[in-house]
Amino acid sequence: MYQELEVVGFDLINVTPSVTVFVIYRPNHYDQVAVDLVNTLVSFLVRYATGANKQHVIVGDLNLPRINWNASTCHSDMVHRPVTYCILL
Repeated sequence: MYQELEVVGFDLINVTPSVTVFVIYRPNHYDQVAVDLVNTLVSFLVRYATGANKQHVIVGDLNLPRINWNASTCHSDMVHRPVTYCILL
């Protein structure tokens, strides 16, 4: 289901609370394939990066230059918006 994603995840051991780190790469295109890939990425993050007693760190190259990470805002398009809602809000 997620074979098209470029994601590596690992757990840090001997830390409380438990921490999972996800390293993500998203190609820098903005066509329909990019929209589909972002939707798959959001689905993955909702499935694997949620949990009551677990912290998550997401790093990598998302190639989303229109997101203002400090202000938690972005352009209203089908590539930037889903990631903003999933990660920042």
